[in-house]
Amino acid sequence: MAWFDDHDLRVRAGKNSYARGLDYLDAIRELRESPDDVVAMVQGTKAYQVRLSAHGGELVGNCSCPWGQQGNFCKHCVAVGLSLLAGAPPERPQPASQPRTSDTLELRAYLSAVGPVELVDLLLELAGNDPALHRRLSLRAAAEAPNPAELRPIVAALRRDGCLDDVELASYVRMADEALHTLDMLASDHPAPLRPLYQQALQHLTETNVDDDLPGDPPAMIRKVATRAVEGFVATCRAAPPDPAELARWLIGFQVNGPGWPHVAITDFVEPLGDEGLATYWHHLAYLRETHPSAADDEDDDAGYDDYDDEKELRRRQRITRLREEYLTVTGNVDALVALYTADLPNPERYVQIAQTLRAAGRVDEAITWLRRGLSGTTWERSRIRDLLAELYTQAGRHDKALQTRWQAFTRQPGEYSYRMLCQAAKPVDAVAEFTDRALTYLREKAARGGDEAGDPLVTVLRVTGKLDQAWAATRRFHCSEKCLYILALHGGKTHHAEAISAYLREIEAAIDRKDRHGYDRAATLLTTLKDLHQRAGSDSDFTAYLDHVKDVHRQNRALMRKLASARL
Repeated sequence: MAWFDDHDLRVRAGKNSYARGLDYLDAIRELRESPDDVVAMVQGTKAYQVRLSAHGGELVGNCSCPWGQQGNFCKHCVAVGLSLLAGAPPERPQPASQPRTSDTLELRAYLSAVGPVELVDLLLELAGNDPALHRRLSLRAAAEAPNPAELRPIVAALRRDGCLDDVELASYVRMADEALHTLDMLASDHPAPLRPLYQQALQHLTETNVDDDLPGDPPAMIRKVATRAVEGFVATCRAAPPDPAELARWLIGFQVNGPGWPHVAITDFVEPLGDEGLATYWHHLAYLRETHPSAADDEDDDAGYDDYDDEKELRRRQRITRLREEYLTVTGNVDALVALYTADLPNPERYVQIAQTLRAAGRVDEAITWLRRGLSGTTWERSRIRDLLAELYTQAGRHDKALQTRWQAFTRQPGEYSYRMLCQAAKPVDAVAEFTDRALTYLREKAARGGDEAGDPLVTVLRVTGKLDQAWAATRRFHCSEKCLYILALHGGKTHHAEAISAYLREIEAAIDRKDRHGYDRAATLLTTLKDLHQRAGSDSDFTAYLDHVKDVHRQNRALMRKLASARL
């Protein structure tokens, strides 16, 4: 029986630790209770030992985790406390001492002398007053029972009509975890009768309502235990396949009409469905597509959205499209999958998916044709199309076409990535030097035309090619962004101290202006590097003057001052 209540946990832990503790309820191991303390292992980054006890009428928590070692009532302590509360109504703290060894021996002697009938009556009486004990005894009895049907009441108990708050949710998840654990123990020997119990458990879990204030939709702990139910159902279907048509209908119903979680993939059911079940599955999908066409099937997109302005219906259509895609992928129907993607053109992503599907089927030439069609048929987000097209040209040994495609990509979006890809495409035709010169000429002409950050691509490519003198010269001639200057300072500060110092000064001011811990951390790191740059440049006094200026301007900022002190600045 707990000697504390939920309010005690909230007060001791604080809002953040209390909320995070809810996610660790299923990580508790080896929980042992006594009249005024509880000891448990909680699996976090590693296994941590937790002890909750009563001292002077107050709840005290100790944990071996780093936060707990600093004297804090951590999330692991919260999880153990909630787990204890889930099975017992709270009592106010009562000073108690550990039972003496002699008392334990006397109790053992008494119980040993009591007859079996009296012991049964005593346990039933205790279980009647303790829901957690009653549930544990029921689960153990079911696990020993030869007929798994006796588990039905335990699974049926997972149905909840009301809305659960955080404490009720913790108790509910613990109860569901125990029920599924018992199902798992019996599943290998009784897969057929246990299969519908997993389905029932999944239905109850996904229909459970929780407070809107709880994190997640649904909370992570509900998702996790529901995923366990899916895994158990999959295992029993594989061990004892049900009627294929019936399984197909259930899958469609849950995937289309269910809450959208946990994920139930047809890939897990290919074997138990077999040819008959897969045919039934596709037949139902085809029917749903006719009665719930996707937005891509409408001749007028705007009119389509007027017809389907209900958000729930929109999600339903999206699920049907996704399920059709998954089915065609699993069954390897390449042409039908391409036709599915074609219905959603000119979406650039669909051109990529079509090409990837054809490429996987060994139809590279067709994939290239579709990508070329995508370049002419779309006006936005074409970079992925070009990337894949260049890859396929290279795969087909058409290196001149790959290089041409990479050049087009570079001129449309010049930068480090597109330049590196250009050089990679130039290697097979021994044209790296030629295209490097060509790229720099193009970028100089582009920078000369002016505009905001016009020099960024030129400076970037000069940096990548190791031409740091030219890169710094370009920053003085053309307008560059502060980000571009800082990256150049990172790579070229050791040889161009003065230029790099200016870039670091801007970054330091920007970091301090963030006015948060991460900004102050970054400012201290940058100042340390700046100090080194001044030493290399022989201008230590300039750094000292600047650091004094920073400390004077921000002397009221205690967090920044502490960070500078810890960095020995």
